[in-house]
Amino acid sequence: ATRNHLDGGNEENDVKTTYQWQVRSDAGDGSRGSADSKAAKCVQYGDVVFLQNNWMDNRWLSGSRGSEGNGVATRNHLDGGNEENDVKTTYQWQVRSDAGDGSRGSADSKAAKCVQYGDVVFLQNNWMDNRWLSGSRGSEGNGVATRNHLD
Repeated sequence: ATRNHLDGGNEENDVKTTYQWQVRSDAGDGSRGSADSKAAKCVQYGDVVFLQNNWMDNRWLSGSRGSEGNGVATRNHLDGGNEENDVKTTYQWQVRSDAGDGSRGSADSKAAKCVQYGDVVFLQNNWMDNRWLSGSRGSEGNGVATRNHLD
């Protein structure tokens, strides 16, 4: 869900680390804050990243879930079973400056350039073509989904 982190109450004070994501070049060992193999390097357009939630260990953002590939969840990518072996690319997100042509791994117009603070990015899920992270969905703007941006 997308919510108001600055609500002055529960969201801001009690569950504030649910809003924090560690950008990783690999899944790491599952513990929050564990060292990344590309630490101190910039994230570049075209890179594939993992987004690990800072609320609890062993939770990464996963997209293209469900029968239509629209679902988004945080799950244990390193579960030793289905999540780690069968659906592992649902946890991978390509950082893009544009939507590209919809196919996973398609070239980005700013490939190999560092993402700068203030840049607007697309996050394309690596499980299936034509799925990008989309927020503020639904009547109250709380929904998150992976949808076909080019539809």
